[in-house]
Amino acid sequence: MQYVSQTMENFENLAEKMDVVLFGNGEYCMRFLNRIGNLTDRVKFILDNDYQKWGGKLYGIPVVTPEILKDMEPLNTLVVITVESN
Repeated sequence: MQYVSQTMENFENLAEKMDVVLFGNGEYCMRFLNRIGNLTDRVKFILDNDYQKWGGKLYGIPVVTPEILKDMEPLNTLVVITVESN
């Protein structure tokens, strides 16, 4: 991991330069998408471990397998974890 974005301002700056993917397709993902407003068009994919969600869309963004990360350029990809931690 090269970047840790701790504020929305940092996220906005990085999202302008990098491909954005979200990990997790639940409530926290929806909250995050609502919060970023116009930057939702910068989100290329939503990754989820649940194969039953693959092929679907959330806010028009494709939900895909996390395996797709292997094909993305690590230094040009911003992954945002949108799941609740216990």
